[in-house]
Amino acid sequence: LVPVAASADTIVADYIGTGLGYHGGFTATYDNDPTHTSYGNFAGEIRLAGLPDVYCLDFFHYLVDPQTMEIKPIGDYGDDPGNPVHVVSGAGDKIGGLIQQYYSSVDTNIEAAAMQFAIWELAFETQAYGFTTGLFRVTSDAGVLTQAMTYVNWAVANPNGTGATWYDV
Repeated sequence: LVPVAASADTIVADYIGTGLGYHGGFTATYDNDPTHTSYGNFAGEIRLAGLPDVYCLDFFHYLVDPQTMEIKPIGDYGDDPGNPVHVVSGAGDKIGGLIQQYYSSVDTNIEAAAMQFAIWELAFETQAYGFTTGLFRVTSDAGVLTQAMTYVNWAVANPNGTGATWYDV
C-alpha cells in the first residue's frame, strides 16, 4: 500500500529493499493454517524504486530481490487467483484512512511493524478485531501488538477512504 490517491492504473516498480520494521520476532497466521503462516520474514515498510515506502497488503506474497512488482487498486485484490482470500468489505476505507492519518508519523521499527499488522488485520479479519483470536493472528512483542491495536481501533472509528488504495501482486 502506498500513500497516494487511488487510480485505476497499474504502477510497475522495482523492489529495492526494506525500511523500518521487524525481521523476525513474530509469527502471523491466517485461518490457523500452517501453509498460510509467516514466521517472522518481515513486517514493515517496503522500498520500491521511485515511490514512497509502502506496506504490503498481500500476506501470501513473499518478496524477493530483484523483483518487479505490479501495484493495482485494492478492489482488484480478490480477482488475483494466486490469493486464497479476499479483502473484507470496507477494509479499503479503513486502511486508506489509517495510512493517511499515520503514514508520515511512523518512525520506529515498532510502529512500522504495528502498522503492517494493523493493515493485515483490517484486510482479512471477518470476526472481532484482535490478534489472538479470529482468522488473522499474530504473536509478537506486546508493545508492537498494543500499537497495532491502537491503529486498528483508530481505523475502525475513522474510515475515510481517501488514503492509500494500492496493493502489490
